Amino acid sequence: MLDHSRTFFFACASMMSVSAYAGGFVSLPNGELGTAAPCLNSVRCNGVNNVNVDPFYITPGAVTGTTTVTVGVGATASQRTVNVHAFPTQFTLLESRQTSFSDNSVVGGFSGVFFDYVFLDNTTDTLVFGSRLQMIDLSEANDIFRSGFADYETEVAWTRVYSSTSGNDLRLYSAARSSVGLKGGADPLPGSEAYDNDVVDLRSDVNQAERNPFSGLYLIRTNATEEQGYSLVDGAAWIRQAGEEGQPVLTRSFAAFAPNPVVAVPEPETYAMLLAGLALTGVVARRRK
Repeated sequence: MLDHSRTFFFACASMMSVSAYAGGFVSLPNGELGTAAPCLNSVRCNGVNNVNVDPFYITPGAVTGTTTVTVGVGATASQRTVNVHAFPTQFTLLESRQTSFSDNSVVGGFSGVFFDYVFLDNTTDTLVFGSRLQMIDLSEANDIFRSGFADYETEVAWTRVYSSTSGNDLRLYSAARSSVGLKGGADPLPGSEAYDNDVVDLRSDVNQAERNPFSGLYLIRTNATEEQGYSLVDGAAWIRQAGEEGQPVLTRSFAAFAPNPVVAVPEPETYAMLLAGLALTGVVARRRK
């Protein structure tokens, strides 16, 4: 006979688990191993291939129109009509830029467009740095790295810009405060990944040939305020092709937005020493006169 009380218990536990993990920013472990899913026993936090339970996923904004994108290459190429979404209403766009890159000197080429954004999160009044990537032809990107976060806490999420019934922007696979990319010794064992306080690694697999030409909009929310500000910094973002399907291992860096470093506030003792020094300078100047 079916134990209805037990069924009810597990159904409630399942609902609680979904509500606990789905639909928001995930705090990245700050030098310590995570103590709960999706970062359990690791500095890397993992997403789920189901937006209903993906801990990183934020529902996109309203559909503003449609566009056509090319998926696949050569004889397998086809056109896909996708919905174009506005950004979620919790974000106010402060600035954006895009950088095209192309290198045909390597097998299969290595080309695409890197989209860079800065938002103000209206729910926290803090800065959010967004990355989106388009890869062209046979080239692939397994990691998007962003630097400049040494002075700040970081949380990670993603949302869609393009969506359709035949395919969507590619999800965020995982994230970590680490500068070690895929196939670079990052993931052989849980908890073994090298921590880097300054860098956030956004792991995915963007590849036009695999019919995933666009990443989602990957978001890094900081505790930096709009008053603390941000700057365009050379080399603050880079992408990496790990060569997991036999391609060459490649890295391409870009100028990108990053939060301004925190300016240290002098301690009261420092002010006292400064004032004493100024007073002594004044005494010496008077004696010389």
